[in-house]
Amino acid sequence: MSLQALERYNTAESGVYASPLRLLAMEVWDQCNQRGTYCSLITGQEKEEVAFSQHTACTVEVSASRPVSCVLYKRARIPHSHA
Repeated sequence: MSLQALERYNTAESGVYASPLRLLAMEVWDQCNQRGTYCSLITGQEKEEVAFSQHTACTVEVSASRPVSCVLYKRARIPHSHA
């Protein structure tokens, strides 16, 4: 995920960051809130709703279904096995 994409996400009116891994969603959630962008976190294990939040960092299986102005979707890269 590029820094440019994350900057666009942070400056958008609303957004969803969907990650295949909980740790990546938590990292984006933490960075957003440190920058002053109210962001909630929703994963299969955790739910941290931030008051007045228009941004959500989540794992793909629980991604938000509300209309937003920016969506970032992080793909997982699976190493190819040469058996």
